[in-house]
Amino acid sequence: MTSTTASTGLDAASPVALVLPGAGYTAQAPVLAWSVALLAERGWHVQVVSWTIDDAAEGDPEAFVTAEARSALDAARASGATGPAHVVAKSLGTWCLPWALREGLPGAWLTPLTTEPAVRAALDAAGPEHLAVGGDVDAWWRPEGLGASGLELVTVPGADHGLRRPGDWRASLDLQRGVLERVDAWAGRSA
Repeated sequence: MTSTTASTGLDAASPVALVLPGAGYTAQAPVLAWSVALLAERGWHVQVVSWTIDDAAEGDPEAFVTAEARSALDAARASGATGPAHVVAKSLGTWCLPWALREGLPGAWLTPLTTEPAVRAALDAAGPEHLAVGGDVDAWWRPEGLGASGLELVTVPGADHGLRRPGDWRASLDLQRGVLERVDAWAGRSA
């Protein structure tokens, strides 16, 4: 794992975002890249994780992702960032949801793996300081029954696991803009 600082924040007390990618969806992919940009423009300290998935990660993804999230938070703190921590995670990165809830870290969860019991249980317990976004043609997005604790739950019509509309780049761009507006609004509430 490597963790790099994409933005240092306006000052040490600026909010901190830990950006956790998917297995094949890096922080350079559109929704995460623009999330990093909007958080940086808001003055946040943004700590971006990149990783290589090995057998140990596949065998226990929750432990792997949680350890990476902790390491990213430690790196942010070591760089002098003291502000409240938050998580922006995509797909595989959402395995740190149980840890984030235990630690009291608000999150923007993009295409969370709602078919995984640990992720689903954490989402079910997540309050209004959390945002979860998935597409209705994503096999891992099953939002039925979630949101009773106040979680902001957004289902994007026609979107797949990459938050794209297959075969239509223009529609994909439009729906991703809508997702980013939600992330921006969440960041505004969370700061």
